[in-house]
Parts: sequence; structure tokens; C-alpha cells
Amino acid sequence: MNERSIMVFLGAMLYAIGIIATNILIEAPHKALLLSPLLELPLLSLGVFFLSAFFWGRFAYVLLLFCGLWMGGIFPGPPFYAVFSAVPLLAALSGGTYMGENALLDIRSRGNLFDNKLNYIESALFALVLALAVGYLTPDITLDAAFGSAENLLKSMGVV
Repeated sequence: MNERSIMVFLGAMLYAIGIIATNILIEAPHKALLLSPLLELPLLSLGVFFLSAFFWGRFAYVLLLFCGLWMGGIFPGPPFYAVFSAVPLLAALSGGTYMGENALLDIRSRGNLFDNKLNYIESALFALVLALAVGYLTPDITLDAAFGSAENLLKSMGVV
């Protein structure tokens, strides 16, 4: 496994730990500031992208712990939004880590940060588009609605 894959894996683990900790141990910080899902997740994703580029080394994945703590407060309501929010955040972590690696190579005179500027822009836009899609499609889906639709489908097929 390369270093970026390890960062994404550790970030996914810390995101899940943040959601679990918020729902079991601490009061949800998400209630402090309520933003629209169309605005909240893209802002978090871009923040993770740029901060993971800055902290690309050993601690970039820790950002997802704070995102998990933030998003864990909404998990009891629309859980699909909280779970699928991990996808654009992990994409932002991966792209930002790549940008940070190239910045370090530039500092050490082994490469040029701006040679791959289109890759950075693509990574940031990809995370932004994913965040907008998740924010648009999933915030209103609750477990009752999802299981009710599945139950109706099974009833129409004659299974239940």
C-alpha cells in the first residue's frame, strides 16, 4: 500500500470513530451551526482538501475524526447523509495528500508543485461535485423511508 492509500484508510476509520463517539459518548456539535447540506458538505470537503495538503504527512487523516464528530450529530436523523458524506471527504483527503506530497518534493528541489496543477484542480472539483451530489440526494432519506420502500417493493413481488 502506498502512503496515500494508508491515509485514506486511516481517515475512513477515524471518520467512523467520530460518528460513533458522537452518538455514544458526547453531545453532538452539529446542533451548534445548522447549514444546508448543499453548503455544509462542499465546505467541509474543500477544507479537508486544503488542510490535508498542508498536513499531508503523518496527521492529515486526523481531519476526518473532526468531520466524523461533526457529521455524527445528524446520524440519528438522516443516516445516509452522514455515511455517504465520507465519500467526498475521503476523495478530498486523497487529492490534498497528493498535493502535499508534491509540495514537499518542490521544497526539496526534487519536483515542481505546479507541474500537476490540473490534477489538483480536478481532485478538488471531483470532491466538490461528489459533495454536492451527496448533499442534494441523501439528506432527506431516513431509515424509515428506506426500509418502507424496500418493504413495499418486497410486498409487490409477493415475497413478504
